[in-house]
Amino acid sequence: MTLTFIVTNVIAQDYEYNLPIKEHIFENGLKLLVVERPGDNRVAAKIWTDMGALNEISGEYGAAHFLEHLMFKGTLTLGAKNWKAEKPLINEINATEKAMIAELNRARNDIRERGVFHDYQHEKTTPEITR
Repeated sequence: MTLTFIVTNVIAQDYEYNLPIKEHIFENGLKLLVVERPGDNRVAAKIWTDMGALNEISGEYGAAHFLEHLMFKGTLTLGAKNWKAEKPLINEINATEKAMIAELNRARNDIRERGVFHDYQHEKTTPEITR
């Protein structure tokens, strides 16, 4: 067993990842990196910034929190155009998320007993959450 581990470890170290990464830089400096996976009907996104408490200059506090508001709430000229109209939609999204989590928690034991952890084909095996 030890020999297998050592051989596997050496092979893993010699392997190089060759991902077809596409890079696009927007006019505002935002850099977008994309790895396309044809045939995979999912999208995953991760956001990294070089902003935050570790990167702030003395006297320049709260830049990361400010950017968070720009991204998710907007300002009078950027992002949300009508916050009062959009707020009920956000509340509905949050309520739906809570209902989905509650349904998952309620059904967790049944799911474990059946040995079904995830329905990759999105079959109608879970009851629809009513509004």
